[in-house]
Amino acid sequence: MNYKKIDDLYLLCLQEGERVIESIQRFVETEGITSGFFWAVGAIRNVELGIFDIEEKDYIKAIFKDYYEIVSCHGNISVDPESKKPVIHTHISIADKNFKLFGGHLFEAEVTVTFEMVLMPVTVPIHRNTNKKFKLKLWKVI
Repeated sequence: MNYKKIDDLYLLCLQEGERVIESIQRFVETEGITSGFFWAVGAIRNVELGIFDIEEKDYIKAIFKDYYEIVSCHGNISVDPESKKPVIHTHISIADKNFKLFGGHLFEAEVTVTFEMVLMPVTVPIHRNTNKKFKLKLWKVI
Protein backbone atom coordinates (compact mmCIF):
# COMPACT_ATOMS: atom_id res chain seq x y z
CA MET A 1 0.00 0.00 0.00
CA ASN A 2 1.06 3.52 -0.60
CA TYR A 3 -0.76 6.60 0.62
CA LYS A 4 -0.61 10.34 0.89
CA LYS A 5 -2.38 12.82 3.13
CA ILE A 6 -3.76 15.86 1.31
CA ASP A 7 -5.45 18.46 3.52
CA ASP A 8 -8.03 16.49 5.57
CA LEU A 9 -8.14 13.49 3.19
CA TYR A 10 -6.02 10.40 2.66
CA LEU A 11 -5.43 8.86 -0.76
CA LEU A 12 -4.67 5.13 -0.47
CA CYS A 13 -3.57 2.78 -3.21
CA LEU A 14 -3.51 -0.95 -2.50
CA GLN A 15 -1.38 -3.14 -4.75
CA GLU A 16 -1.91 -6.54 -6.37
CA GLY A 17 -2.32 -9.29 -3.79
CA GLU A 18 -3.18 -7.05 -0.83
CA ARG A 19 -6.28 -7.89 1.19
CA VAL A 20 -8.70 -4.96 1.18
CA ILE A 21 -10.37 -4.96 4.62
CA GLU A 22 -7.25 -6.19 6.39
CA SER A 23 -5.20 -3.39 4.78
CA ILE A 24 -7.73 -0.67 5.63
CA GLN A 25 -7.95 -1.95 9.22
CA ARG A 26 -4.18 -1.91 9.63
CA PHE A 27 -3.94 1.58 8.07
CA VAL A 28 -6.55 3.24 10.29
CA GLU A 29 -5.10 1.63 13.42
CA THR A 30 -1.58 2.80 12.48
CA GLU A 31 -2.79 6.34 11.69
CA GLY A 32 -5.05 6.53 14.77
CA ILE A 33 -8.20 7.06 12.70
CA THR A 34 -11.27 5.99 14.68
CA SER A 35 -14.07 7.33 12.49
CA GLY A 36 -14.59 8.41 8.90
CA PHE A 37 -15.95 7.70 5.45
CA PHE A 38 -14.40 6.31 2.28
CA TRP A 39 -14.95 5.64 -1.42
CA ALA A 40 -12.97 3.37 -3.74
CA VAL A 41 -12.57 1.99 -7.26
CA GLY A 42 -10.40 -0.79 -8.62
CA ALA A 43 -10.31 -4.49 -9.42
CA ILE A 44 -10.47 -7.49 -7.06
CA ARG A 45 -10.86 -11.27 -6.78
CA ASN A 46 -11.75 -13.81 -4.09
CA VAL A 47 -14.51 -11.49 -2.96
CA GLU A 48 -16.49 -12.50 0.13
CA LEU A 49 -19.89 -10.78 0.15
CA GLY A 50 -22.78 -10.97 2.55
CA ILE A 51 -26.43 -10.04 2.75
CA PHE A 52 -27.95 -9.73 6.23
CA ASP A 53 -30.89 -12.09 6.76
CA ILE A 54 -33.19 -10.18 9.12
CA GLU A 55 -35.15 -13.30 10.06
CA GLU A 56 -32.11 -15.46 10.91
CA LYS A 57 -30.17 -12.44 12.24
CA ASP A 58 -27.03 -13.55 10.45
CA TYR A 59 -25.28 -13.00 7.13
CA ILE A 60 -25.83 -15.15 4.07
CA LYS A 61 -22.34 -15.25 2.52
CA ALA A 62 -20.92 -16.08 -0.89
CA ILE A 63 -17.38 -16.10 -2.27
CA PHE A 64 -16.72 -14.89 -5.82
CA LYS A 65 -13.36 -16.33 -6.89
CA ASP A 66 -12.99 -14.85 -10.39
CA TYR A 67 -11.74 -11.32 -11.08
CA TYR A 68 -14.13 -8.38 -10.91
CA GLU A 69 -14.25 -4.66 -11.60
CA ILE A 70 -15.43 -2.49 -8.69
CA VAL A 71 -18.49 -0.59 -9.86
CA SER A 72 -19.09 1.12 -6.53
CA CYS A 73 -17.46 0.83 -3.12
CA HIS A 74 -18.09 2.96 -0.08
CA GLY A 75 -18.08 2.60 3.65
CA ASN A 76 -17.51 4.02 7.05
CA ILE A 77 -15.20 3.63 9.99
CA SER A 78 -16.57 3.71 13.52
CA VAL A 79 -15.55 2.59 17.00
CA ASP A 80 -16.51 -0.60 18.82
CA PRO A 81 -16.95 0.72 22.38
CA GLU A 82 -16.02 -2.66 23.90
CA SER A 83 -12.75 -3.35 22.05
CA LYS A 84 -12.03 0.37 21.31
CA LYS A 85 -10.94 -0.78 17.82
CA PRO A 86 -12.08 0.76 14.54
CA VAL A 87 -14.80 -1.12 12.66
CA ILE A 88 -14.59 -1.10 8.86
CA HIS A 89 -18.10 -1.27 7.36
CA THR A 90 -18.02 -1.61 3.57
CA HIS A 91 -20.59 -2.15 0.83
CA ILE A 92 -19.59 -2.93 -2.73
CA SER A 93 -20.93 -3.63 -6.21
CA ILE A 94 -18.75 -5.68 -8.57
CA ALA A 95 -19.06 -6.61 -12.25
CA ASP A 96 -17.78 -9.78 -13.92
CA LYS A 97 -16.42 -10.13 -17.47
CA ASN A 98 -20.00 -10.58 -18.75
CA PHE A 99 -21.04 -7.30 -17.09
CA LYS A 100 -23.17 -9.14 -14.52
CA LEU A 101 -23.39 -7.28 -11.19
CA PHE A 102 -23.09 -8.63 -7.65
CA GLY A 103 -23.14 -6.67 -4.43
CA GLY A 104 -23.51 -6.58 -0.70
CA HIS A 105 -21.52 -6.20 2.49
CA LEU A 106 -17.81 -6.71 1.78
CA PHE A 107 -16.14 -9.07 4.24
CA GLU A 108 -12.86 -9.36 2.33
CA ALA A 109 -11.30 -9.33 -1.14
CA GLU A 110 -7.88 -9.49 -2.77
CA VAL A 111 -6.64 -6.74 -5.09
CA THR A 112 -5.93 -7.88 -8.68
CA VAL A 113 -4.76 -4.63 -10.29
CA THR A 114 -5.40 -1.71 -7.92
CA PHE A 115 -7.69 -0.46 -5.18
CA GLU A 116 -7.77 3.35 -5.13
CA MET A 117 -9.46 4.87 -2.10
CA VAL A 118 -10.24 8.32 -0.74
CA LEU A 119 -10.62 8.36 3.05
CA MET A 120 -12.16 11.28 4.92
CA PRO A 121 -11.53 10.97 8.68
CA VAL A 122 -13.80 12.77 11.13
CA THR A 123 -12.65 14.10 14.49
CA VAL A 124 -15.66 13.07 16.58
CA PRO A 125 -15.79 9.30 17.17
CA ILE A 126 -18.79 7.44 15.78
CA HIS A 127 -19.68 4.62 18.18
CA ARG A 128 -21.41 1.28 17.57
CA ASN A 129 -23.66 -0.37 20.13
CA THR A 130 -25.39 -3.73 19.97
CA ASN A 131 -28.92 -3.59 18.59
CA LYS A 132 -30.85 -6.28 20.48
CA LYS A 133 -33.43 -6.83 17.75
CA PHE A 134 -30.90 -7.61 15.00
CA LYS A 135 -27.93 -8.66 17.17
CA LEU A 136 -25.67 -6.30 15.24
CA LYS A 137 -23.45 -3.45 16.36
CA LEU A 138 -25.01 -0.38 14.75
CA TRP A 139 -24.23 3.32 14.91
CA LYS A 140 -25.19 5.16 18.04
CA VAL A 141 -25.25 8.83 17.10
CA ILE A 142 -25.59 11.02 20.17
